[in-house]
Amino acid sequence: IPATTWSWSMIRTREPLEVDRATLPTDGTFQRIGVERRQVFDIQISSVVTEYQAEILEDEHGRRVVAPFPEHVTVKAQYASGVKIHSVYMSNFQLLPYKRIEEHFADQFAIALSTGSIDNFNKEAYEKLAPFEDWVKQQLAKAPLLHADETGINIGGHRKWLHVACSPTLTLLMPHDKRGGEAIAAMGVLPEYTGT
Repeated sequence: IPATTWSWSMIRTREPLEVDRATLPTDGTFQRIGVERRQVFDIQISSVVTEYQAEILEDEHGRRVVAPFPEHVTVKAQYASGVKIHSVYMSNFQLLPYKRIEEHFADQFAIALSTGSIDNFNKEAYEKLAPFEDWVKQQLAKAPLLHADETGINIGGHRKWLHVACSPTLTLLMPHDKRGGEAIAAMGVLPEYTGT
């Protein structure tokens, strides 16, 4: 039976390691017919720093010209997308407090994230997801079946309402100060909905 190998694009495989064959017979009675495979999955936690160096030219009059940096490299030191994505995931999907996210980055990656950076990453993700949110609202408004509800939640010590609109494949959550018509209108799904 041929071995099955996982082929996920996120998994980086190393070169196969040959097992020590010193215990196998060497008298010529046996011939090699193949290999038996066993795979061990692990994770590699590390920080990577990429340094960009822009060449500086100077003419005989002391005028300087500097090669342009890539568009996304805007300051002397900054966080790359991997740091931002991991932080946003931990904050918004795993629902970890900022302090625990700071501790995680310090302990696992030796990166000192500030609360302000984590908050800025969340704001950047929110802004970049605006077109997706609009698309979700449009899809929910056209869904043949829609569920809508709200429940009380606590945000920063204040009572809010978490409104939900969902179909079998999409879910939209929105916190609001109120229940009822004002919040339903702000969510922008039910006023456009014509299904069940």
